[in-house]
Amino acid sequence: MKIRSFILFGGLLATSVCCQSMECKSKETGKEEHQFVLKEPKTRMQDSLLFKSVTIIPLEMDTKKYAAKIDRIYFDRNTFFLLEKNFQCVSLYDKEGHAKKTIMGIENSSQEYRKLADICIDKVRQELLVLASEPSKIMYYSYQGEFLREKALPTYFESIVTDGEFIYLQDYNVMKGEKEIMIYDMNLEKKQEALEVSRQFKGHEIFSNFSFTKGNMMTQDTIIHITRCFDNKIYCAENGKVSLEYTLDFEDNALPDILLEQKMRPSEFMRICREHNYISFITDVIENDKLMLFNTNVGFCVCNKQTGDITKYNYIIDSITGYDIENKMQIVGNTNNRLAMYWPLTFVKDSKIQPVKESSFYKRISAQSSKLLPKIDNRHNAILVIYEF
Repeated sequence: MKIRSFILFGGLLATSVCCQSMECKSKETGKEEHQFVLKEPKTRMQDSLLFKSVTIIPLEMDTKKYAAKIDRIYFDRNTFFLLEKNFQCVSLYDKEGHAKKTIMGIENSSQEYRKLADICIDKVRQELLVLASEPSKIMYYSYQGEFLREKALPTYFESIVTDGEFIYLQDYNVMKGEKEIMIYDMNLEKKQEALEVSRQFKGHEIFSNFSFTKGNMMTQDTIIHITRCFDNKIYCAENGKVSLEYTLDFEDNALPDILLEQKMRPSEFMRICREHNYISFITDVIENDKLMLFNTNVGFCVCNKQTGDITKYNYIIDSITGYDIENKMQIVGNTNNRLAMYWPLTFVKDSKIQPVKESSFYKRISAQSSKLLPKIDNRHNAILVIYEF
């Protein structure tokens, strides 16, 4: 039976026997539910304890730019699609890191834009969808990066994803009582709205442009996952509808309603969340049949579906650099077992790549580095590190 709803009980519970993962009958639905236990949080984890393998891919540069970070990654048909908001462009690479195309705004043309919001891929039609926020529109490209067409949107959206039958658009800044997910068919005819905002930071009335999240609240592996600010639920989108996927009860780490009612600066709100380990958002959800991973504002969570254990880590130590990468990893969209790290060329040139000897990846990374690093020159602008779990 496929598990559709998870209940997470957080904190250190004295009656440990009662807290073991088990199936029970829901009083409300009469259906079997699977309960999960939030284990004692751990300070740090070496990446090799979670991931099966790591691969280093040098990225050639198609333009003279050095992106500091990547905002979204997709992979399909041996092609990486990388959104770089700092440079307002989308870069396409083959699986070896060779540059295929860079999509940039062209003035006085149908491809003109001032600001990009997000990207996604349509696997059915093998098209790249680029969401622009200024002006608000969707631009369609082939997997080779050739412009095909564009369609205007009636308002501003921050995130986009498609299952090939419907397009789902998310607006983070809607007000309480409004819906934040808009569902369109592939011809951009609006079908319905979903997910009414029920919890909102009172300071939103003053600081409406502040973003409380780091990461992506709509992600796609074999299905589409959706999360929201101040919500302990994970939703899924399919067949033009949005439904509840998992419910996470964080107990002592749950965000108090009273904190949302305070009129304070967002920076103060986030400070209080960090100090008390209050989970105010969930982002970057990815899952397969064994594990579900997601990020929060206070740590990275690993859910073992077979045992029912969920563990939160404050730090994930990268075997390549020895640095904490907990808030820097990106989901590789359209896969259900890959995450990625992006290191700019300047970082590589500063000889910061020094494999951690204690890691079980040490020999493998050292071998890859010794072969790849001498080949990195002015043709490259970064390295992409792929982690597989």
